[in-house]
Amino acid sequence: MADAVGEFLEPDPALEHVTSLHDHLEIEIKSGHRADLRSADERGGILTRVADAIDRSGVGYEDQCSARHYADVVRCIEQLQAGPVAGAAGGSSWPARWSRWRTSRRAAATPAPAPAPATRIVDVGVFMGGTSAVFAGCAEELGLSLDLVDTSPTYLRFTHERLRRAFPKVAKRVRMFHGDLPTYVREVLMVETAERAVVHHDGAHEFDQVVRDLASLWFVRDRVPALAVQDTHLRCSDLRFMCFVDAAVFAVFGPDPTYRELGVVHEEVAPLTSPDRYFGNYCLPGVAEGMFLELAQNRFRFPHPTMPLEALLRR
Repeated sequence: MADAVGEFLEPDPALEHVTSLHDHLEIEIKSGHRADLRSADERGGILTRVADAIDRSGVGYEDQCSARHYADVVRCIEQLQAGPVAGAAGGSSWPARWSRWRTSRRAAATPAPAPAPATRIVDVGVFMGGTSAVFAGCAEELGLSLDLVDTSPTYLRFTHERLRRAFPKVAKRVRMFHGDLPTYVREVLMVETAERAVVHHDGAHEFDQVVRDLASLWFVRDRVPALAVQDTHLRCSDLRFMCFVDAAVFAVFGPDPTYRELGVVHEEVAPLTSPDRYFGNYCLPGVAEGMFLELAQNRFRFPHPTMPLEALLRR
């Protein structure tokens, strides 16, 4: 029986004894890129412990984010749990290289009140579990549960089993939701009203789907203190994919949102600024890999308040 869309999936016990998980699930490892988490762990702490656990698990995988992106997101979530992520309006306890804030020209003179701590991380678009593994490794220490959201049951089950092997004590905190973010908002966040979720978006990169995804958070904006978006520097030479993640952020939050830059910024001449041989993807030089937005410091410009959530769902 096919996995139902819009529901949580159960783990597959048969995967526990599979030696080569990606081969078994027919997931091709293309580039083989693996982020060096230890090199990004400036404090010799949580990311080093995560890297050690990933190495011990012995699961084959590839990453689609830089180690710097992982480190930046974790740092932002740590700070969010402790208090507001200090931006231009409130001073900063960040190291010098963390001062990459872009503050809206229309930002209020009085800083927004500090959001309540999150109870959950929602990882949208898991692929082979790169970000999910980092979140799982941090979940217990930060007191968070983890929901994996993806339209692919294969990627969900690969990622869940990868996390179970690397972080067995955290497995009970992890759930798999089969569907896109608007569906998850409708079926989960609008129902589980006691939860407060930080959303990490690295799902579909097509402009219209990213708009649907981000706009759906308007309906639960009081329970989503922050949003991290990855691949805001990405373009594709094949226009069929309409890869404009940053443009989708601006469509939803306006042309000058307040956000913290995440991840790497490539120089003008760098290997990743040329189209790759797989899909024609390349990175814009001088543009950050991701954005971290506290929703209390930003305003939704889309959807219109009269629009129902159903308008954002795929037919």
